Amino acid sequence: MLSACSSNNEKSNLDSEAKTPIEDPIFKEISFTQSGINFLNTIREDETHNFFNYNYIYNGSGLAIGDFNNDDLNDIYFVSNQARNRLFLNKGELKFQNITDSAGVHAQGGWKNGVTVVDINQDGFDDIYLSKSGRYEDANERANYLYINNGDMTFTESAAAYGLADKGYGIQAYFFDYDRDGDLDLYQMNHRIDFNNKNTIMFLRNEKPKDYDPYSRDRLYENRGGRFVDVSDKSGIVNSAWGLSAVMGDFNEDGWDDIYVANDYLSPDFLYINNQDGTFTESIQDYFQHMSFFSMGSDWADIDNNGHFDLVTLDMAPEDHVRSKRLMASMSNEFFRTMVDEGLQHQYMINTLQYNHGDGNFSEVSQVSGIDKTDWSWTALFGDYNADGLKDLFVTNGIRKDITDNDAVTATDSLYALGQRVALGQVLKLLPSEKLQNPIYKNVDGLRFKRSNLNWGLKRAYNSNGAVYSDLDNDGDLEIITNNMDLMCTLNQNLTVEKKGKRLRKFEVIGPEGNREGFGTTLKIRTTDNKVILEKVRGSRGYLSSSDRAIYLSEYIQIKEIEVYWPTGQQSVISELSQIADGIIDFADAAFTNIETEEVKSYFTEVETPVIDFKHEENQFDDFIKEILLPHRQSEHGPFIAKADVDGNGLEDVYVGGAKGQAGSLYTQGTDGRYSKSTQVAFSNDADHEDMYSTFFDADGDNDLDLYVVSGSGEFYQGNANLLRDRLYLNDGQGNFTRASDALPNDQMGGSKALTSDIDKDGDQDLIVLNRNVPGEYPQGPRSFIYVNESGRFVNATKNVSSDLYDSPQMLTDGIMVDLDQNGFEDLVVVGEWMSPKIYLNDGGEFEEADNDFENLKGWWHSVKPIDIDNDGDIDFVVGNIGLNNKFHPKPESPLYLFYNDFDENGIGDIVLSKSNGEELLPVRGRECSSQQMPFILEKFDNYEKFANADLTAIYSEERLDASLKLEVNNFASGILINNGDMNFEFKELPTLSQFGAVRDIILKDVNNDGLTDLICAGNFYGSEVETVRYDSNFGSIVINKGNNEFQTLSLKESGLILNTDVRDLETVTINNDEYLIATSNNDVLKSYKFTKRP
Repeated sequence: MLSACSSNNEKSNLDSEAKTPIEDPIFKEISFTQSGINFLNTIREDETHNFFNYNYIYNGSGLAIGDFNNDDLNDIYFVSNQARNRLFLNKGELKFQNITDSAGVHAQGGWKNGVTVVDINQDGFDDIYLSKSGRYEDANERANYLYINNGDMTFTESAAAYGLADKGYGIQAYFFDYDRDGDLDLYQMNHRIDFNNKNTIMFLRNEKPKDYDPYSRDRLYENRGGRFVDVSDKSGIVNSAWGLSAVMGDFNEDGWDDIYVANDYLSPDFLYINNQDGTFTESIQDYFQHMSFFSMGSDWADIDNNGHFDLVTLDMAPEDHVRSKRLMASMSNEFFRTMVDEGLQHQYMINTLQYNHGDGNFSEVSQVSGIDKTDWSWTALFGDYNADGLKDLFVTNGIRKDITDNDAVTATDSLYALGQRVALGQVLKLLPSEKLQNPIYKNVDGLRFKRSNLNWGLKRAYNSNGAVYSDLDNDGDLEIITNNMDLMCTLNQNLTVEKKGKRLRKFEVIGPEGNREGFGTTLKIRTTDNKVILEKVRGSRGYLSSSDRAIYLSEYIQIKEIEVYWPTGQQSVISELSQIADGIIDFADAAFTNIETEEVKSYFTEVETPVIDFKHEENQFDDFIKEILLPHRQSEHGPFIAKADVDGNGLEDVYVGGAKGQAGSLYTQGTDGRYSKSTQVAFSNDADHEDMYSTFFDADGDNDLDLYVVSGSGEFYQGNANLLRDRLYLNDGQGNFTRASDALPNDQMGGSKALTSDIDKDGDQDLIVLNRNVPGEYPQGPRSFIYVNESGRFVNATKNVSSDLYDSPQMLTDGIMVDLDQNGFEDLVVVGEWMSPKIYLNDGGEFEEADNDFENLKGWWHSVKPIDIDNDGDIDFVVGNIGLNNKFHPKPESPLYLFYNDFDENGIGDIVLSKSNGEELLPVRGRECSSQQMPFILEKFDNYEKFANADLTAIYSEERLDASLKLEVNNFASGILINNGDMNFEFKELPTLSQFGAVRDIILKDVNNDGLTDLICAGNFYGSEVETVRYDSNFGSIVINKGNNEFQTLSLKESGLILNTDVRDLETVTINNDEYLIATSNNDVLKSYKFTKRP
């Protein structure tokens, strides 16, 4: 499993940032000589604690914010893994005093990790709770510490007295009120110590290895009258993995806090849903499409002010090309499939940002947001650092030794293979080390983030772990403090107030007795411009740390009212800010009420019993065995749906295509509005074909509708290419079909779609058959065909009718016939993979390719629909692409290239993906997987570092690259081609909310009845290779046409669509005068939605 096959290919985002103008920095690093904060976390490796027997030795430690003397100046407590912790008292003006010794909180001894500030005894003074770990024979060495604040700036260790001397392998503690009884309970995150099992497939929720340590599991403690009691077994908390952070949040929005656990290594993250009865149910598969593989730090915030909390988890994917090729591990297809089959979810080595649509529906959008790769990352910390009203993101980065360096791992294995005793120092010398910058991202528009280190003044590189924010100087902006390894801690002063004149308004929440900090209190801030902003009072967050628990809001936000959702389940409303002029929201002052849930009327409602009872059953086929470097499967493109009245009863019937081994099915509609499956022997006889697009038309001129079914897929080669023959089924007028065996040419291509048009104006319908692939030879494009109808027999006339189409084999995925130039003849518009949209104009006798300037629109297109979007009388086009939520991010100035050639001269074509760093072309795929396809690479580059520093020419030679088939893409956005006249088109991207995945199909409909045509878009694609995140985050969208070429994507609640499966096709049908939307999905059932008109 662990070998370098990384797909990262670009330089750091910092490089692109360097090309933009530098702003006046808003952060300034304050030296320890100026601040008085002199803290350094360093570790000493020995035979007891080293990376090889305690893998978490380089994970660092945390820090915490608390006002320990109640002087309204926040103090800082730093944790040292092995040495003395330190407490610094804030004296004002960013000056601090070390009071550790007098306070008695040095916590000497044991291995310390996380720290939480909490008023455990509710006496009005902040206490300190430490999580301890380490590989110790005596479990008492790991007992957590609880320092009770005596009120005179001295502390007394009292963990045992409160039942909190947990002896697990502690990471971090999270206080929250899970049972809504008004006091604070505790989730204690611990980790497993059997690191030898970290990447072993087993049923990690239930199965225990032989060397299982009962201290490894997480614990849930219930507060019973001030003493904490372990209720883990009773509550259903069984996590025994390598957790590194957690989020206590209401993921299903039922008013009760759930528990998200970010697990490292092979174990998936867990989501424990609160059952409201003291128990939890692990339910992550019900909420998330995929997640990070090596989950580390995490955080929870409303990033776009839509009234829902979003979740970020960090991984360790490098931004830099060289580091990615040296450090990143690969994933085999077989291992990945096994992992998923064993219930370990779809995990990928990237950061994940789970965008919350509401009601427990999350789309993972880190790649479109631009935060997917931040290297070896620990803390994720959302905060409004520039006081503009949007949450920005700060990430800590770095590790003391690059323990995943593939060359170092190989060298270490070689030493052990010699059978000799290997000294610890000998191995440590093999591991390289590199300090890294802590990325900070400016939230640009709620969904997109921009790396802003240079502009904001955070330029230095560190090995940073824990981090917190706080307004340490009470001036209205947020300082950032980090706990670094082997470097002095960092205090970054925020100068937004001084330099920009913008500031944050501070709100402090006082909760009920038993939870005076108000942990878990949610503020729903309604603004005068009808936005809804969510804030939550939290302590432990990010990684091993406890931040400022106050709520900070930009003064630019005009507050209309604040709804307060207390952790007890009670609710109150602050309708006038004058009620809280001092910024304090106190439970004791609340006038409780029941806040009515705002009802959102949606356009579509899912039908519980689908209109059509059909389940697509994809056959098992591994495209990547023959084509190891294939970017995505070619065998999973169905099913598609077609409608027509086939039996003459005036009602719409439906044909749904099948997979290989599954016959397509015809469903006829009865007068009662119900669909029933029609027995069709002809379809059953052809079950070995894989159906692509189908279309009804009158092929033989007998005034009923016949059926043309395109055959396709990437699996038909090596003697079974006859299964690629398309099929024509003739209708007897009663809806009974027989195959016309001799009506079609004997063409065998991997097809996609068939279009009908009377292209020769002889009164019958001809066919334009679009083909997308040559099975087993991606990206070779097949020819597409024009079949002229000659009395029911179809003749291949492609070369005569369109030499341009005949001479341009390409991977076509969709097309339309429309009279674009209004000369009375329908023209052909096509889209496909690795190409721009193309227009073939019909002059009445031939189709000639138009000379359109679509050079910057080379994409992986899936769909095209004609529309007059601006009501100006000409034809525009909606074009569906793979979407912006992908790792490649091609642009006109930085395309994604594909070179296809037999590079190793073994008679088999090889695929090479490449991107440019602005100076040279670099390989996308890594040394390991590239060498599996082309073994010469191992001989030419005998280690990973050499391969990492080689450009494409050095690897494959200029001669062979020049002789290759070369394709490129430079735009993955879905959008609208707006016709400005004279075949001049302008491309308008769809809103970001409609770019979360592939747009496989589009329905055109005036949804809101305003006279403008709107768009219903849907699609995903699960068929990517396993190191590319599958395209699964498009839940379907309604794009409202606002006029003047402005568009708005509705929320999921407004649309009513939750199309979170592997959607392929959309169709509408009318049943008893009601309109329904039907969505087909690969290897899944059909979904049905009823359309409801809204006022």
